[in-house]
Amino acid sequence: MPVTDSRVRTGSLIFDPSGTPSDFSCQPTAVSIQPQNTDASADFIEVLCGDEIPSDANTSAELEANLVFTAIQDFTDSAGLVAYSWLHNGEEMEFTWQPTSDPADSWLGTVKVQALEVGGEVNTRLTNDAQWRITALTLPTTLGGSQVIPAP
Repeated sequence: MPVTDSRVRTGSLIFDPSGTPSDFSCQPTAVSIQPQNTDASADFIEVLCGDEIPSDANTSAELEANLVFTAIQDFTDSAGLVAYSWLHNGEEMEFTWQPTSDPADSWLGTVKVQALEVGGEVNTRLTNDAQWRITALTLPTTLGGSQVIPAP
């Protein structure tokens, strides 16, 4: 099988509050979706006789993920990513991350927005490192287009 070299380049990062897209594609220097697999099946409750039974928690593996990005701060722009994060802090927002120029590579979902840091070292290019929890996620059509969070 030949090597496939995938690169994040010439893509987009768009948040869509109430049908009004906000395109922040020119701010990030790095964007990724980082999965975190959890397995609640290891949770057991011990009963009086000493036996262990599975807890009432979900006993199947659950998939969680975060939208992780580093972005150049734009706190002097009222329509920028920093202002957006403060205005929508704590809200769940639909997003589209397209890591390439091909729309078939688009990841669609919902993310919980958190306010970004403002400021930093004097007279240097300032960036934010963010990790926003994904509450819904659909794979790109190139990977099958299935919804994976919440699990089907």
